[in-house]
Amino acid sequence: MDLPIVRLASSAWIEDSYTAEPTYLDTLETWFGAEAASLPLNFDAAGSRRRIDQWVERSTEGLIPTILPENVPNADTRVILVSAVYMKAQWWRPFLREGTHEEDFHRLDGTTARADLMTQAPDTDYVVAEDYDAAVLPYVGDLEMVLIVPHEGRFPAVRDSFDGEALAALDAARTAGHVWLRLPRFQTEATVDVRDVIEERLGVEGLFDTAGLDGIGPDLTLTTAVHATTVIVDEEGTEAAGATALGGDGAGMPEFDAEIIADRPFLYVIRDTTTGAILFVGQYVDPEGA
Repeated sequence: MDLPIVRLASSAWIEDSYTAEPTYLDTLETWFGAEAASLPLNFDAAGSRRRIDQWVERSTEGLIPTILPENVPNADTRVILVSAVYMKAQWWRPFLREGTHEEDFHRLDGTTARADLMTQAPDTDYVVAEDYDAAVLPYVGDLEMVLIVPHEGRFPAVRDSFDGEALAALDAARTAGHVWLRLPRFQTEATVDVRDVIEERLGVEGLFDTAGLDGIGPDLTLTTAVHATTVIVDEEGTEAAGATALGGDGAGMPEFDAEIIADRPFLYVIRDTTTGAILFVGQYVDPEGA
């Protein structure tokens, strides 16, 4: 079995005519290992965007080929900060391909689609809660996926309330047992306007369009925040990447302790079991448009 790969990368792209604070650049390089480079963000927006996207593509092993929207950078852009994470890990107990079969997946609107459901019966931690069932799928090394399958009609409520406190409650309720587990083989891709999430969903005010990033450079305002992810899950394991850009400006069944069948929308968390660091959080709602 191969050990998992988890790779983090950061970079700062600075407009040629703008002078960032030297102490900020030193901090980036010393403590975050970040690259810093000057680009003609204002005078060659297309070329600068292409250069940054190429950096993201390299840092994510091609899973995320582009990150910046077409209006970034622009004539007002001074700094673009980019971070990327890439992960590839094998399941501790891989799913057998002969156990994968196409079956119905039940969408939120009551219709069905066809999905390839993988099957295994591991001894692992699980939770049977009031609103959801959950199981822990360990990878080789110090990584795991926490699979959360809300009960019928409870997906929106579970998703909207699932935060750090809810994850801690799930961990506290974990029980070891023999679990019958079914999980779709899937690939998801998403690009999210993080500014919208921060302002609308989290209610954070005053972060964007307000001067106050003097630690980076003079007269700098945060205007853009974009996050993109790609997650691939199959019988062997998981390959996933994320990038964020901030712009200023069968037979007789044995007995199981739980049956967790993800043939309906579900959530997942991929994290480091040693540090507790969360690498990816996602949802899967439709095989034809996950």
